[in-house]
Amino acid sequence: EFSSRVKGIGHVLALLGTWRAPKYITRAWCIYELYMTMILDCKLDIILPPGQSQDFLQALVDGDHDLDTLWQVLESIDVCKASASVPKDKEEILRQVEAGPGFAALNQRVRKKLHAWFCEIGESEVRAYHRRASTCPRACESGCKAGIRVMQM
Repeated sequence: EFSSRVKGIGHVLALLGTWRAPKYITRAWCIYELYMTMILDCKLDIILPPGQSQDFLQALVDGDHDLDTLWQVLESIDVCKASASVPKDKEEILRQVEAGPGFAALNQRVRKKLHAWFCEIGESEVRAYHRRASTCPRACESGCKAGIRVMQM
């Protein structure tokens, strides 16, 4: 039933919350929704709240250690350990995952998607930073360092 709803709508908007600790990936429904959106080939838009993209870019420029924490958080995504406000919902999600792709496959696909998305947004933000900073050598240097950090992700 859930998959028919996602397919019927055809578009999911995933609001991560802060980039440093995305609440979205701690909820079983959200992890399952993200996975279903991908396998049903529906449109998926992942977004950060206002100001978070800029904060993420600043972390790239500064070499913020929270970037390492972000990768660790993404690698720890586990639908089995995720929360749900209604226990029966989580039981049903876990039943469907076990009967379908399996826990490891679902978790890995979601991790990979979010990692790729953070790399894409990082690259996009660095490019925008370069355009804004093209007249300032110091800003260009910071932008280049941020670009290198994106490539290392």
